[in-house]
Amino acid sequence: MQEWIMRRSRADSFRNAMQEWTVTDEAAPAGVICICGNNFHGDLFVIRNGREFGFVGSICVNKFRRTDDVRQVIVSLLNVQHDNSSSLSPASLNYLFFLGGGWLNLWEWNFATCIARYSFDELSELQQLKRIQINDKLCNVFALNSNVLQ
Repeated sequence: MQEWIMRRSRADSFRNAMQEWTVTDEAAPAGVICICGNNFHGDLFVIRNGREFGFVGSICVNKFRRTDDVRQVIVSLLNVQHDNSSSLSPASLNYLFFLGGGWLNLWEWNFATCIARYSFDELSELQQLKRIQINDKLCNVFALNSNVLQ
């Protein structure tokens, strides 16, 4: 996905390039595949960047969900602080990756958005451990640096 986005964007970094794309309410035609290369049998969504467009499946679409409402992010973080096995919302993960101060690296963001829709019990032990590590990292950043969660 990263290579596909970068080839069709003006930005010189993936983080900035992703900001150029939005999910539309257009219907994706039958028989297309996600830009990540997976052939999804579920819903496909159209993303646009000016005249460029592509198709994303029901997992990859989460990487394009955004919020400018910091309250939504805080509520998501408070939920995770209360139960660090829960998942941050995809929009909150995107906010923390794209607008945050390096709070998530590319790998953490990609991993967390891919597993966001799964309950803790549906994850492997390693995935559970990584979710908790990422959640703890984010809660520690906010508890130590901004007192937002206190």
